[in-house]
Amino acid sequence: MRKTIQTMDGAVFVAGKSKECTNPSCTHFGKHYYATGVLKYSLPYSTYGLDVLAFIGCVDEHEHQQLIEIQRSLKERGVEINESNVGKLYRQFLALLGGTLAHTQEVRFVD
Repeated sequence: MRKTIQTMDGAVFVAGKSKECTNPSCTHFGKHYYATGVLKYSLPYSTYGLDVLAFIGCVDEHEHQQLIEIQRSLKERGVEINESNVGKLYRQFLALLGGTLAHTQEVRFVD
């Protein structure tokens, strides 16, 4: 996988080699897995960094800005993005946050 990612600090080119399950008796035989190093910077199929995703989520949650206002803030910081992608990244932020909260609550019940 190779892609250029827009981050709050500018564009970054990342590359990583995926791996394939080679065990024929495995239920995941032939499936490809992402190089984990690449996932530290962005979600799969996204060209925006996790820092951009976090910025969008934090600004919306704390400052209650509209998507168009968040887009303007990002453009002022040098991130080229449209309102549609801001909305998409915000929904991804909520999904990640929801997964984190569910995991945290699950851990509390185990203790």
